[in-house]
Amino acid sequence: MTDQVVGIPTSRALRHTSSTTISRDNSITMAESMGFENLQLRPSKGRQTRDPNINVDNIPTFVTRTVPPVDNKTRIIAVCGIPDSTKEFPIYNWEEGGKHSIVQRGRCDQIAEGWFVADTYAFMSMYENTCAAQTWIHSEKPQDLVNKYGTYVHGDPYKDRKEVLSQAMLDQGFAKDFTVVPRTQLKQRFCQQLKVEAETARKLGQSLLVLTMSHGDEETHAVNLGERDVPGDWFTVEDFRNAVALGVSRGAAATDLKITYVSTACYSGGWTVMTDVNLTIFAAAGPDRESLSWLASPSCGRYSGAVMCTALRLAWEEESKAAETINETVSVPGQERTLAEFTGEIYDSLYRIDKEAHKHDIRFSAQDDDWETAWTQRSGFSLASFHQKWDSLKTCKTTAPPDALLNPSPSNKLNSSIPVDVARGSFSRRFEFASAAREFVLVIADRYMSSFPGPNNTANNGPLHSLIQQVRDNKVILFQGSLDAIYYPVQFRLSMAHQATWLLNATGIPLPNGQRCNEWDETNFREYMRNFPEDSATAKWNLAVRVIFQNVLPNADKRLQGMRWNKPNHYIAAALACDVSIKNQAKLDAAIRRLETAAKEDIKRVSKDVECYAEIRGRKKDLFARIGKRVKSLSPDRIRRKRASTVGVGQLGSVPETFSPSKSYQGKGTDPVKF
Repeated sequence: MTDQVVGIPTSRALRHTSSTTISRDNSITMAESMGFENLQLRPSKGRQTRDPNINVDNIPTFVTRTVPPVDNKTRIIAVCGIPDSTKEFPIYNWEEGGKHSIVQRGRCDQIAEGWFVADTYAFMSMYENTCAAQTWIHSEKPQDLVNKYGTYVHGDPYKDRKEVLSQAMLDQGFAKDFTVVPRTQLKQRFCQQLKVEAETARKLGQSLLVLTMSHGDEETHAVNLGERDVPGDWFTVEDFRNAVALGVSRGAAATDLKITYVSTACYSGGWTVMTDVNLTIFAAAGPDRESLSWLASPSCGRYSGAVMCTALRLAWEEESKAAETINETVSVPGQERTLAEFTGEIYDSLYRIDKEAHKHDIRFSAQDDDWETAWTQRSGFSLASFHQKWDSLKTCKTTAPPDALLNPSPSNKLNSSIPVDVARGSFSRRFEFASAAREFVLVIADRYMSSFPGPNNTANNGPLHSLIQQVRDNKVILFQGSLDAIYYPVQFRLSMAHQATWLLNATGIPLPNGQRCNEWDETNFREYMRNFPEDSATAKWNLAVRVIFQNVLPNADKRLQGMRWNKPNHYIAAALACDVSIKNQAKLDAAIRRLETAAKEDIKRVSKDVECYAEIRGRKKDLFARIGKRVKSLSPDRIRRKRASTVGVGQLGSVPETFSPSKSYQGKGTDPVKF
């Protein structure tokens, strides 16, 4: 029976693991050998498989994190699934309010999706001349990539990086045996070659290391080898099993062929819970997580590879330095790390380079549950050789200042003690320096504060207005959280003011006092209603504001956009109250229905625009985690629609069938009232 270990005390090996499973027979001895005490076991929910005839209770697994073994009896087959086809990419100009333009770029450009290419050649640099045979597959020639896009670099753009593909490297014979296949045959040729390598490894008693560098699918966890919109270009678990001809019996597979599978794809962690064969699986992201690249370089906007690839390399480097001292080619009991111990080194490396390391949900499963064998004894991989290989690569010096706001290093003095949310699209990540972000925030905040937002001491305004003042007076430390806490609520409020004005214009309702929402002072209007409580405008406002509050404008996402701001609702209600053409309940009711219809149509337009952008569509889960709730709230459900169609405005309170506006309210024709 497969069980789940919970409540294990902190250790370097497993302290970042939220869910680790081992077999009951080995759980106590393995935990004790790793220094754990106080085990608490409970039955797990089992593992998902694609074959209903497999008894998952007989599959011993240990889901954790480590690195793939490579020795001189290992065969490598790797594929980069990103063809250099032309694709449209939106380029945003945040200094002009988020205006964007569409540009055409090749997918292998490091400004686009070329970070998968950088990962491919980084792995190739690590594994060069370390194993029995290697096959590296891509649809593009290395020389063509260099001619078109120049040198590919890998690593943190705020530190020195390494060149992993350049003209100088090609001139020295690097990647000379790279296998290039037609773009439309990328998956087909990879599956064919994978089958050949598996058969050869099985025949010669060798291990097989499989690497895929490309996008992943959240639902199926398949890996894209080709075009994302072509169903046949997705490499699935079934494709893998068919290619390597592994049986469904995990025990049989263990003696048949040893395979390590590495994937940098989003959602690749799904393989660790879906596969029903005995594999060592390295996944750069959890089943519901996107894999993360380094941020774009501040100089030219290049994405230089996956963060996890760098962490893996640094962990190997640490072992390489240790190997130079203890001579890792000879197994010395007690001196070398076990695989379980090496797990902690990976995450230690990740936490040294990325203050957002907790966002990386890398996953592993180990073949034969072999976690107690010494790492170097098991792999036979020359760590000293690896150390020399990486050091021999040409260094690309960084030009970015170490104290830039976007620098993810924990050593960055700016916000080094405060964890930063890696919200993709986060406001603060658009700027290189904190001072630039501050100035941009204050410009928008000044626009908002001059738009009559309401008193500073109301519950909805107090925290936001106070924070704006503190940032303006330099009384708070500039970190991403404080700037985002101003930017998102202010941007939401300004957009709602614009939306309110747009709705009035779209429905033909005169603007109150001829003013846009950001020009309208609610204080003056309330003063008028207080002075003329019997005026029909006051009665109409009281009736309209409740319905406007419910069905026309959206609620704020409190987590991101702050507290609800009622001025736009009150502005629309004031416009209805001031419209002299509305003289009875029926006309007021009809005007509100027009507003609701216009709001619904605008939501449809926005939703369509959202779906048109590939960047947003590719990050749909993150998008709807942030604004999806708000978008949904704009479209009334059945109950709300039913209520809107049956509950008349007149039912909300006692009101005469016809209104008799006072002389001060009437004005001329449909002209707005002057307060």
